[in-house]
Amino acid sequence: MERLTERIDNVPDGESGVWVKNHDYVSAAEKLADYEDLEEQGRLLKLPCKVGNTVYVISMGKIISLVVEEISTFYVKNEKIINVKCQNADIFRNYIEREFGRVVFLTKEEAEVKLKELWKEYGN
Repeated sequence: MERLTERIDNVPDGESGVWVKNHDYVSAAEKLADYEDLEEQGRLLKLPCKVGNTVYVISMGKIISLVVEEISTFYVKNEKIINVKCQNADIFRNYIEREFGRVVFLTKEEAEVKLKELWKEYGN
């Protein structure tokens, strides 16, 4: 996919901005309209991680690190399910989207903080 825009962080007033490459405003507007159409139709998905990322899962009082090999989504009763296959695993692990930030984390530090909270809350 060719980017039509570029993000700019060092503009004079200290704020960030977006620049349309080659002043191709028509193509950029058409692409934005396509994305908005997909979003309105419920067909534009934002995944919490990508292939190659390591995710950290709290399971049975421990933190398990998993490298994402494949990722997809599906819905069950209006709940978005994140379907993740990890390296060295023959099965997919399914997580409800809201479990990211509760039991599935994108950094080990976040997982460690949550695990400490759980130990305090439930004793042991």
